[in-house]
Amino acid sequence: MKERILVLDDNDKWLKSIEAMLGSEYDLFLTTSNREAVQKVRTTPFSLVILDWKLENGTTGLEVLDKMRKSVPDLRAIILTALDQSVLAVASLQAGALDYITKGPRRVGDDNLSEKLTAAIKKHKKGNDLIKVFLSYARADRHKVSRLRSKLVAQGFLPWFDLHDVKAGRWEPQLKKAISEADYFLACLSPNSIDKTGFVKKELKWALEKQDEFDHEDPYIIPVRLAECERPEQLKQFQSVDLFKEGGFTKLVRMLLTKTPTK
Repeated sequence: MKERILVLDDNDKWLKSIEAMLGSEYDLFLTTSNREAVQKVRTTPFSLVILDWKLENGTTGLEVLDKMRKSVPDLRAIILTALDQSVLAVASLQAGALDYITKGPRRVGDDNLSEKLTAAIKKHKKGNDLIKVFLSYARADRHKVSRLRSKLVAQGFLPWFDLHDVKAGRWEPQLKKAISEADYFLACLSPNSIDKTGFVKKELKWALEKQDEFDHEDPYIIPVRLAECERPEQLKQFQSVDLFKEGGFTKLVRMLLTKTPTK
């Protein structure tokens, strides 16, 4: 039985070209509709999806992937883009869930594109599990953390962000489950989060309990400073990252890639 791959592009010529490249080896579902693609992923299991970067109504492939991952959190994807891939991703720091393949000024049906697509699909078939990252933050920082989440998604990580991932029902069991399943707990710090009560402190308590399950050298909790601020006493023992400084995000990605994902 052929593996199923969904292909979304707003250009029919590109869809036909990809069908010619991959149709003999894979079971392809081709569409120009963002909505149809999202709905199809909800009902049909796909090995991965291939999404154009620039889609209908100014939507990006990453935005559509975000919606798809509401129903299939670990969905893998290949993003086709006319831009240089280094513009969209930190060079050589992909976490494995995403690939960026440049269309460039090439002709539809370019053999080079076919080779790159085939190689990327084979890499995904051998790929590791996605690295799961829990984002803990004060509500006043939600916009900054939302931007951080988008950057992590673009790097192939699977971040858990309550405004995006929490479902109907009680919050606390969902938070505890997400923290227990995460490969990393990012404690996002700013003057807004210091000495906060409520879920921020509860989340940190649960994360510290999980940290105790690891070897002393094995990273799990990473304090991430969004702005200049003091770190809480419980977090001073952990290596931190300053996102507001140059190279901060690249440093964070390197830290996140040091561990094998949990099952």
